[in-house]
Amino acid sequence: MSRLISTFITCLFIFSVPTLIRAQDCEITLENILFNSCDKQAVIALEFHPLELSYDTNNLLSVTGAYSSGDRFGVEGLAFDGARLVSNRFQRWDGVFLVSPKGIPYIFSANNIKLWDKNFDLTIKNERVKFVKLAQSKGWSMIQSHLLILDGNLDLYDVDNARRFIRRMFFIK
Repeated sequence: MSRLISTFITCLFIFSVPTLIRAQDCEITLENILFNSCDKQAVIALEFHPLELSYDTNNLLSVTGAYSSGDRFGVEGLAFDGARLVSNRFQRWDGVFLVSPKGIPYIFSANNIKLWDKNFDLTIKNERVKFVKLAQSKGWSMIQSHLLILDGNLDLYDVDNARRFIRRMFFIK
């Protein structure tokens, strides 16, 4: 697969209507916010392209979500869509983005996932294996990413010789 084509192997978040992402205080007027669900509900789904080539005309917004490498494996980090395991290459990134079977989004720290009356630390291999098995059996989807806000604090810092660029962010309140 050529490098150009394999750059399309990215995770896309697909937003369509309806489910639950509601901000409690939702007076959003910033020009750089492309989408919010303050006045309408939204359903989120993960799609892994080019594994899924179909396009649903009901989709309102698509945004890249996961890292991919055109010259190596495809999707980087742990990623699954229901029972389908897309990548089992766990990375030491601090963030986890989960989507319930009903399309409700959740963001967790990779070492502190509290779901189903359990607490999982994905940095520990046997807990990661148990979590993936349970989440897949329940029809959940997941990708790994970085957290830019942790416990209410910005986790941003300058890196020597690194370019600065605009990032997309997802907030769940």
